[in-house]
Amino acid sequence: MVKRIFRISAANVFKIISFALLLASTAALTACDETQAVRLNQGGTSAAVFGSSCQDNSSDEICIGLKYVVYQDSEGNSVTDEAAARENLEGINRVWKQCGIAFQIEKYEVVDPSHEGLSFGGMRSQSQTDRIRKQYEDDSRFLIVTTGAWHAQKNAWTTPPGDAPYGAVMEGGISSGYSEIYAHELGHYLNLDHVTQGVSSNVMSTVIGHRSTELDHSQCREARATAKLFWAHMLRG
Repeated sequence: MVKRIFRISAANVFKIISFALLLASTAALTACDETQAVRLNQGGTSAAVFGSSCQDNSSDEICIGLKYVVYQDSEGNSVTDEAAARENLEGINRVWKQCGIAFQIEKYEVVDPSHEGLSFGGMRSQSQTDRIRKQYEDDSRFLIVTTGAWHAQKNAWTTPPGDAPYGAVMEGGISSGYSEIYAHELGHYLNLDHVTQGVSSNVMSTVIGHRSTELDHSQCREARATAKLFWAHMLRG
């Protein structure tokens, strides 16, 4: 019997990862071939999915929709682009395939944060994570927001189930080439804690390298149970 455990705290849990600590000896990532956007019918409405779709995969695979928000500066320059988002999606799905979980980007938005009174980057962006999540939160998709540079050791922040508002907020410096960090943050979304006993190969390790891609059976069980019990309204298929 899988335990249903959801943490509730008075304050948001600060998930800290430093990409400056990425292992220099790890192998470089290679981008997968990009796939064309497809049209899917979800709940009677047509939704655009760019990158790979997971909705039509095997019946036992859990498919989760993503809202992918990207900041742009006052001159209209985005911190990242669609190609990097697709590459991140492929890397995320390579990691989570071992648990029978996959994601698809259903909503990609480039936003000017100043329109909402939010800062583009710097320490102020880091301190605005609650406001960022509240502003862009989606009640039918997991949220990923990439802001400008924070200029701090911390570069990713995610709240676990039971600690709304929800969303993973990333610093722009990890927007390309660090899909393992994105996969790690989605692990927090699925109620996984940090692995702290020197298991650098695990994607939930406190220090993430390009070889940090493993998830054990207990982590997969917890993630799948959380998806089905807490995030049922986010699932596709």
